[in-house]
Amino acid sequence: MDGLAVMRVTVVVVGIMHLLRWAGVPERWAPLLVTVLSALAVALWAVGQGPLNPSVLFSYVSGWVAVATSAAMVWGFTWAAGTARRSRPHHQKRSPR
Repeated sequence: MDGLAVMRVTVVVVGIMHLLRWAGVPERWAPLLVTVLSALAVALWAVGQGPLNPSVLFSYVSGWVAVATSAAMVWGFTWAAGTARRSRPHHQKRSPR
C-alpha cells in the first residue's frame, strides 16, 4: 500500500466513524470500531488490487497499521480517552490552613 492508498482508506474509515457517532454509537466502541473498520477497508482495497500475492502481504499489514493509527488519532482513541477523562472523579480542594 502506498501513501496515497493509505490516505484514501483512512478518509473512508474516519468518515464512517463520524457517521456512526452521529447515529449514536456509544463512545466505548470507538477503539474496536476503528480497528475493525480499518481492517475491513484495507481488505477491500487489497481485493480491488487483484489476486493476493504473498510478497505484498506485509504491505497490507503495514497499511492496516497506518490506517488504524491515523484514524484512531483523528477519531477513535481520542474519543474514548475523552470519555475516560471526563468520568474520573474530581479531587476536592483543600481548605487553606
